[in-house]
Formats: sequence, structure tokens, C-alpha cells
Amino acid sequence: MTSQRIYRLHCDAPGCTTAVLVEALADPVDGWTRIRSEDHLRDWSPGRVPAAGRRTRADRRTRNDVLSGSFTLHLCHEHRDAFTAHVPLTTGTMSGRAGERNTTVACSCGQFSTWGIRQAHRVGPRSEGPAYLPERAWWSHLPAALKTYATRSLSAQ
Repeated sequence: MTSQRIYRLHCDAPGCTTAVLVEALADPVDGWTRIRSEDHLRDWSPGRVPAAGRRTRADRRTRNDVLSGSFTLHLCHEHRDAFTAHVPLTTGTMSGRAGERNTTVACSCGQFSTWGIRQAHRVGPRSEGPAYLPERAWWSHLPAALKTYATRSLSAQ
């Protein structure tokens, strides 16, 4: 017996029911746009960060630390600009003693930023928003017209 894993990507634009099958989540899909909340960190590398006064200190975060809490939106060719005004921006912190991480979650609109979202899932029905806490924090400030992307019924598609 041979098995193969495939993924069905649904467009995350509000009210869109477009879907496409791919063999790997990283596979590019013709005409689709992928928005990653860590795209603003593409050129990030460890360096020096401000400390008390005029001093600086070594940034001990790893790339894995900084990318923690990130999430992705997939948008079909008809909705590639749906989130242009509200691109999510996440930046993770170093792992703590117990292995927990916090995340700064912001929006490109400049109207929202929060820190301290644990890398965890919230328990509750999908109709109340995304289950992943960083994504839920960003989603909570979106205009009502954009909030439907996280509450659509996947079983009906």
C-alpha cells in the first residue's frame, strides 16, 4: 500500500470558498498569495539590542525564538489584497525556563500591538475566532468584514 499526504488550502479572504490541493504546505500555488506574520523578520539575525542607558547587550534569541508565534494566511488570486491594510506582524521571545515563549503581535495598520501571548491554543468553538493565541490577538482588532475569515465553516466547502 502506498500513501501520500495532501493538503487542502482554503483562501482566508472573508467569505471565499476557493480551495486548492497541494502536496506540501510550502508549495507555491499559481496566482495565490501567502502572507506570513513573520515576513518583516526575513532579514533578522542576532546582534546587539539596547540595554540600560547607552549600553547594548548581545541578543541571545535564536531564529527559532524570534519566529515563534507566527502564522500564515493563504489568499487566492481574487483576494490577494484582502488584508493589505491589516498585515499581521509577530515577533517571538526567547524560551523561558519552563519552555514557554511570549510573542509580540502587531498589525501593519499601526492601531494594534500586544505582548505576552503564550504559544498555546485557546479552547472553544471556531465560531469565536482562531484557536491559536497570537492569531486570535491580531484577529480581535480586525474590522468585522475581515473577521469572517477565521469563522467560516470548512465542513461546508
